[in-house]
Amino acid sequence: MQVADAWLWSKYRDDEKLLQRFREFTDAKYDTRRGYYGKIGDRTVIKNCRIIKDAWIGSDAYLKGANKIKNITINSSPEAKTQIGEGCELVNGIIGSGCRIFYGVKAVRFVMGSNSQLKYGARLINSFLGDNSTISCCEVLNSLIFPAHEQHHNNSFLCAATVLGQSNMAAGATIGSNHNSRGADGELIAGRGFWPGLCVSLKHNSKFASFTLIAKGDFPAELNIPIPFSLLSNDVSNERLLLMPAYWFMYNMYALAQECDKVFQPR
Repeated sequence: MQVADAWLWSKYRDDEKLLQRFREFTDAKYDTRRGYYGKIGDRTVIKNCRIIKDAWIGSDAYLKGANKIKNITINSSPEAKTQIGEGCELVNGIIGSGCRIFYGVKAVRFVMGSNSQLKYGARLINSFLGDNSTISCCEVLNSLIFPAHEQHHNNSFLCAATVLGQSNMAAGATIGSNHNSRGADGELIAGRGFWPGLCVSLKHNSKFASFTLIAKGDFPAELNIPIPFSLLSNDVSNERLLLMPAYWFMYNMYALAQECDKVFQPR
């Protein structure tokens, strides 16, 4: 399954005819019988792992010190070897080829695209992480993230989010709040190149055009930013939002070229 497939499945939940066709496509490709044995591919190495149950593991994978791997498909090949390291707990998921998962990662009900990484206590729950992406030290829930996404330094997606890739979350950024209920409180939809800056806080349903850069600050209301390549900032003293169109072209062309280059430079 590609990220675009997951987007189609999740976007049109009210179209029963379309969903039925998707089910037919799936059933034609994969059968629905239960009871298969687990599988371990050629040249795969497994060391000091505590629980491995109902796992399909491809060839040339390397697993060391994982706490739990349950109901997991791990794609791996000689050309794209997948590695899973110490302290990881992975349940109900699919891991693409060439992935790296290390150091206390918790992932439940998830899909990872090829050549992606989860590191340093990252939590990935009810989410799809696209190809060539990295999540480190962060919490991501209920999110659909397209390829070439970077997220580090204890920032979080706490509401449902659709991010169309080539994105980057700076340190301390928090998207949404899960304090109102046990579920996702709202939804954020962001085009390609979404980049919330240091300590940005977005608490409400919002929509952003491609390559929106958000300056540090709290944004206490819903946002709908339709102009791409803009810089958004919050002028607290004057109680107004400031939007600078074409900011990337005027002051940030190097970053724009770097973001575009991600698509053509696989890890």
